[in-house]
This record gives sequence, structure tokens and C-alpha cells, in this order.
Amino acid sequence: MALFAAYETGLARRGGAPLISPRVVRAPGMPLAVIRIALGMAANGGFLFAMTLHVQGGLGHSPLRAGLTFVPTAVAFGVVGLNWQRLPGRWQAVVVPGGFLPAAASFAGTGLALRDGTDGGP
Repeated sequence: MALFAAYETGLARRGGAPLISPRVVRAPGMPLAVIRIALGMAANGGFLFAMTLHVQGGLGHSPLRAGLTFVPTAVAFGVVGLNWQRLPGRWQAVVVPGGFLPAAASFAGTGLALRDGTDGGP
């Protein structure tokens, strides 16, 4: 990340067109937002990878069935992603950090439901 930031800053100083303007990165709250987003995406990516391994390797389902298993998650992610800005401004400040708690609870609940190597039921 540091190398990327240094390269982009140097490019902007030379009059080039950086992917991300250094002014945007230095905006108040931006570093914390980037960290939160990275943590959320890492947790979600790791969860989806582990679940795919379980559904295909552990349960023996086909790749198609494994993919269809995650359709409700993809739909929910899309709906939330398109509509979160409709929330009142004072709520938006707590949406991301507040979302980590239910995400952690759902990961733990999924782990408990699948701890015996089963499909967890409905």
C-alpha cells in the first residue's frame, strides 16, 4: 500500500493522472474507511472461500450447486450496496463498524451449524 501511495503521489507531482488522487487519500476519515473496507472484504472473501471448499469438497456438491448456494448472499449484498446511502446521514457513520458485529455473529453461527461437517440444515 505504501509503494502504491508513493507511486501515485509521484505521478501526480509529475503532472500524470493517478488512479487515486493523493488529496482524496488524505481526506479526513479516509484512512480509517480504507482499513474498514479492507477488513470487511478480507473477512467476506475468506468466508466465501472457506464455504465454497466446504460445500464442494466437504459435502460433495457440484460447482453449480455451490454457486447457487451463494445467490441469496449476492442478492442481499447488491440490494444493500445500492440502497445504503438512503439511510439518514447520522446512521451512515455507524453502518460499517456496526456491520462487523452481525457479520462476526453470522460467521460464528455458520461455524457452529457446520461444525459436524453437515450441511447445517435449512
